Amino acid sequence: FKAAASYPDHPVVADILDRQGMTLSRGGDLSGAAGAWESFLRRFPKDARARGIRFRLAAALYASGRYGESARAYSLISGDDELAADSAFNLALALSKAGGRAQAAAAFEDLVARFPEHKQAGWAWLELARAREGYGRFDAAIAAYRKAGPVQRTLILYRIGRCQERLRQAAAARRTYEELSNASPDSDPYRVQGALRLALLVELSDPTKALRLYAEVLRRSPRTSPLFESARKRVAALTSDGSLVSRR
Repeated sequence: FKAAASYPDHPVVADILDRQGMTLSRGGDLSGAAGAWESFLRRFPKDARARGIRFRLAAALYASGRYGESARAYSLISGDDELAADSAFNLALALSKAGGRAQAAAAFEDLVARFPEHKQAGWAWLELARAREGYGRFDAAIAAYRKAGPVQRTLILYRIGRCQERLRQAAAARRTYEELSNASPDSDPYRVQGALRLALLVELSDPTKALRLYAEVLRRSPRTSPLFESARKRVAALTSDGSLVSRR
């Protein structure tokens, strides 16, 4: 390392700084590794290894909890190759961690537009859908949820149903919750939540079916949960006058 201090711009120093960063990173000194790679990039910005080292720097900053700095490092990695795609995905994650909700949503939008076949595209669509739903863009959220693919299928169906309810699309929401009811396992928490929503939607048209759904929610929910209490109250309301007894 004395050579790096004595001859800071010598090509050999680039190798020294790269190895130093890797050694420190493997040893768990992420801050030291980041310092070595930052020094490399300042001294040798045109080196063929610069993009890869910037990626490692961004990853070290992220792992150290320095999310804003990590996001800035990832944002400087351009191109259309695999490294650029992974950088675009990690940029969105870093922005999310840094608290930049709108920026993270924009980064996920950019990722799925530029790299639709990325291995994490489904997860990116899911995060984008959540962001759109949070902003009240329910139609756009539904479209994004549908593009998320098989990842967390029960969660996706439940969120689509909730968005459809917000849009006052009761028939569509009912169909979505019916589809969710066919998911497995039976104890899946989103399936159980969907059963409660479906029961609420069919109470007036089919109270007997609603009662069966509420009974399922009661069986599969902790007695202290809000879900259990909601179902218990609806069962009490539906059976208080004895009107359902003869229908069983």
